[in-house]
Amino acid sequence: MSEMGIKGGGLTSMLERQLLGREMTAAKNAEMKSASEAQRAGAGQSGGSFLDSLKNAIETTNDLQKSADTSAKNFAAGQGSLHETLIAMEKADLSLRTITAIRGKLIDAYQEVMKMPV
Repeated sequence: MSEMGIKGGGLTSMLERQLLGREMTAAKNAEMKSASEAQRAGAGQSGGSFLDSLKNAIETTNDLQKSADTSAKNFAAGQGSLHETLIAMEKADLSLRTITAIRGKLIDAYQEVMKMPV
């Protein structure tokens, strides 16, 4: 690395990018694990198609979002604990990020199929 890069903050920004990359990789791994667990659970319950599994995952995400909202409202009203509220919110957030990642993968797959020559 050049002397200018070290003095100009290049080393610092490079380390920050590497750390951010590692954090993003860890988050993606957690999302993929959660998605595969949700897929296995959905496939086991519905015993059917991918569409059924996807519908089940979306419904579960919606239920978790509603539960987190209710928990936050109860906490704001002085009922419930902070711990339970934060857990409900994190579950909802992770579920939403997982569904969003699945949606992104589906869109990418669709675009790849559309690029194929007939």
